[in-house]
Amino acid sequence: MPNYLEYALAPENAHVLAQYGRHVWGLVGDDNMPVAQAAIDKTQEFFASFGLATRLRDVGVPEDSLEDMARATIADNGGTCVKGLRDMYYDDVLALYKKAW
Repeated sequence: MPNYLEYALAPENAHVLAQYGRHVWGLVGDDNMPVAQAAIDKTQEFFASFGLATRLRDVGVPEDSLEDMARATIADNGGTCVKGLRDMYYDDVLALYKKAW
């Protein structure tokens, strides 16, 4: 999740993640980008505090399966892109998986 949030963060959607940070983590600040980044950091820290794996390799996903996973993700979401904070096409999904590996 933190890897996706980091990848998806952009000036046009920072207000969404900043709102999450303000409401969930009690963050303050008027500039959405730094608040959004702090919310992502807090989310990462939260997962780590439970000892949860945050890397795909930590849960046994082999690196050579990332391309197949990206293709399957696109196929499972209508065959074109994954909708979310930022539309993600095959190359985007693959880049996210590589970042998270």
